[in-house]
Amino acid sequence: KIAHITSMNRLLICLGLVAATFAALDCQPNGAVGNAAWCNGECNAPGFPGGTPNCQLYCSCNAAAPQPAGCAPVAPFDTVPGMQNWCELNCAAGFCPATYCSSDCLPASTDLECTGQVTYDIVFTGTFSNATHPVDYQMMAHFSPVIGASHGDDFGMFQRGTQATSEMQTVAETGNPAPMAALLGANAFQSDIGGGPIDSNETQALSFDVDGTNHYISIVSMIAPSPDWFAGLNTYDMCDHTTGLWKASVSLDISAYDSGTDSGLTFTAADQATSPQENIFLIGCDGHAFCALGEQIAPVAHVMMTLV
Repeated sequence: KIAHITSMNRLLICLGLVAATFAALDCQPNGAVGNAAWCNGECNAPGFPGGTPNCQLYCSCNAAAPQPAGCAPVAPFDTVPGMQNWCELNCAAGFCPATYCSSDCLPASTDLECTGQVTYDIVFTGTFSNATHPVDYQMMAHFSPVIGASHGDDFGMFQRGTQATSEMQTVAETGNPAPMAALLGANAFQSDIGGGPIDSNETQALSFDVDGTNHYISIVSMIAPSPDWFAGLNTYDMCDHTTGLWKASVSLDISAYDSGTDSGLTFTAADQATSPQENIFLIGCDGHAFCALGEQIAPVAHVMMTLV
């Protein structure tokens, strides 16, 4: 398989009960790589003051909100040395399992919600070429029709670290958006599909509304030909919760993902179903495709989302 970009911090101290000694950080991803929980794990990893290399590359942080005075570990961890400090720091960073820490450890919310219904125009631009991704690049390289949706926080088209749905598998392996469109019709607020496949450096436009409940946007497109690789944006929040205003514009680089359903190593590898199915993961450089071993893979696409 294409190399995983793995977290250096296995589930925040692997749920180990060792007290952290650095100031907790509240972190968000800079772009398409990772999510808030992943960034908080990387940037509050033990032994990495200021965060791991992944944190420094992909995340932006602020000092976390102070914790309420009633924050405390719950039984049986209330007798473990250092657990009080662990709860205070990690809950401030956004990781607060109820089996370890009391609800008093959760920081008070200061988020402002956006209201009303607005429209975003979205332009997907391929940045995938022989110059940027020379290893095994195919001259017929293209993207499948781009499909995207606005939705609430209880739905997503894909999630790194979890198994792909059959609909996501179909997009990643064949480029057919029809099953995903049906799924979006039943679960998303609004959705849109591009008119057809596009060359690896062309653009495709989508448009849909968001509102106060459905303020997340997700987009996917197959990288073709490939075993099961796709470009994706997962559950991006269009509300600026510090102001309660809709973001005027968002510009993001889009990463390449492996859906974990086919074990082919090159763009034109024969079908080889992965059994058991793996979780979706970010593609890295292993020398078989995209880039040489040890290099850093470049984004495969760019998305511009503009408030109408």
